[in-house]
Amino acid sequence: MHRQEEGSQTIAKGIADYDQTGATMMTSYFQTMCAEACLDLGYVEEANEAIGAALDYLNINGVRFFEPETRRIHALIGRRLGNLNSTEALTMLDDASRIATQQGNDWELHRIAADRRLLGSL
Repeated sequence: MHRQEEGSQTIAKGIADYDQTGATMMTSYFQTMCAEACLDLGYVEEANEAIGAALDYLNINGVRFFEPETRRIHALIGRRLGNLNSTEALTMLDDASRIATQQGNDWELHRIAADRRLLGSL
């Protein structure tokens, strides 16, 4: 087993353990991390399930501190699945960028900019 796969499994176990506590504040963050790990491993369907859960929790608990990253990963997954064309994915990244700007999240703005360049070249 590769270290990335071990990490993905560790994240999934951590989410399950966290869910057992009844807390939900960090669930969208953890699900987004899981989605990105799955995407990096090529498990696109699993990534899509995890990002769907992350988006659901954004609406359930209203904790938005990690929303730009969730939306960034969502755009990448949609593009990889073929559910979004480049223009649609770039529009989603624009939304993530707007939110990151509102939050003053420069780190996320750099990540979004890198993905915009990548998607713009496809």
